[in-house]
Amino acid sequence: MATALTSAALALIGVVLAGHALLFAFLDQLEKASYAHLLSPLVYSVGGILTAIWAWIGGAPAELVPDKTFSRLPIVAWISITTYALLVLGSAVILYSSRRLARGTALVVRLLAIWSLLAVCGPLGWAHYALGPVLLLPALFSVFEPRRAMIVIVAVVAGLSLPTSWIVIWLLPGVSLSAVAAILSMLTLAAVLAFAP
Repeated sequence: MATALTSAALALIGVVLAGHALLFAFLDQLEKASYAHLLSPLVYSVGGILTAIWAWIGGAPAELVPDKTFSRLPIVAWISITTYALLVLGSAVILYSSRRLARGTALVVRLLAIWSLLAVCGPLGWAHYALGPVLLLPALFSVFEPRRAMIVIVAVVAGLSLPTSWIVIWLLPGVSLSAVAAILSMLTLAAVLAFAP
């Protein structure tokens, strides 16, 4: 109820301050975004990368947004299904494999691994969604021995680091090596934790 009331209040404030024309333009842009994958060094999306590969194989170029910061590709149904299946099946494996761990350790494993999967397999894969798992990386010292925890932390941080993001070699239209490295970092973290027990 609180969420509905807050949303209604924010919409009303938006209409009062900006007018209904801008609100409808914003809603139109949201509708367009829901039928496309945005590709950028700032978008960590398994679905976006797979869509770019599929478009590249088919010879269809990405539709460039006017400022050329992002490429926009229409969503492919089987890729969306595959991405969500990866999220659901990966989460199930993580929950199953961590069932015998001590309660505190299981919580750390589940939270880090499922959050990492959600950051790259969810409906939106913006870079800032990877911040949560990164902030929880020190908790790996409660799961692994210090040397192994450090190896995992260094690998994940290297994939998400600023120097890696400076590598803007475009692999496919709109897809940079930094986005691929970040996605692989999050998937690696989830996989390592899924098989930690």
